[in-house]
Amino acid sequence: MDFSIIIVNYKTPDLTRNCLESIISRWPKDLWEIIVVDNGSGDDSARRLEAEFGADIRLIKNRENLGFARANNQGAKIASGKYLFFLNSDTTVNDNFLEDWSRRLSGDKTIGLIAPCLLDKGGGKQAKAYGPFPTISYLLYKNLISRRDNDFPKRADWVSGAALAIRHDLFAALGGWDENFFLYLEDVDLSWRVRQAGYRVVRDENARVSHHQGGSPALSREKRQYYFASQDYLFRKYYGRWALIVLKILRLPYRIHKNSSNK
Repeated sequence: MDFSIIIVNYKTPDLTRNCLESIISRWPKDLWEIIVVDNGSGDDSARRLEAEFGADIRLIKNRENLGFARANNQGAKIASGKYLFFLNSDTTVNDNFLEDWSRRLSGDKTIGLIAPCLLDKGGGKQAKAYGPFPTISYLLYKNLISRRDNDFPKRADWVSGAALAIRHDLFAALGGWDENFFLYLEDVDLSWRVRQAGYRVVRDENARVSHHQGGSPALSREKRQYYFASQDYLFRKYYGRWALIVLKILRLPYRIHKNSSNK
């Protein structure tokens, strides 16, 4: 078996259903297995998915929400495919690219991680689905000079965790997703470690996956806290304590503005 497709469901049974149907109807079954991790939804998600897709999926039922990284690692631990394909529950696949990916990954051992072109709800290319690794200078440019949300970088040092495939043995050697990230930026970290290991991160413009909630709506206060915590950890991990201090200083005007606007 080539691909183990891992999908984390958290209170999104209808979206997960659409994702599963798009896979089953489009991709040959001899290429894949599907592992669904219900991340403590607390609703009838697991029952509904098991009833409808029981023959086509392996289902893990968590009692609580373990976060993106831990839940995906759970799926990876029972996966048997040569490649792990992580898909968000709010995606649907548009093209029959899995056979091509199998040939590419088998024939080019330099590719460690490959990702499709993500489409937003309007059918256009999703912004912020890839980009250069974040640095202090890059953040300054993005936030103070460019201030554009919908530009498309030329470099894809990292790719979105909403849809990406990685060699199973490489994923295991890297220790999987870093579980210190609860939500956000774990895909940047994984891409970083793949490159550090000497492999390439590749975007395939000819492979399209729709990301139905993949726009960039304003983050709620709770989600902003998750994002800032992940950003702090990422900068401390790769750049050290002084870079983290600078990051926090640069973030102050944004936080003050957000706090005042929420009053």
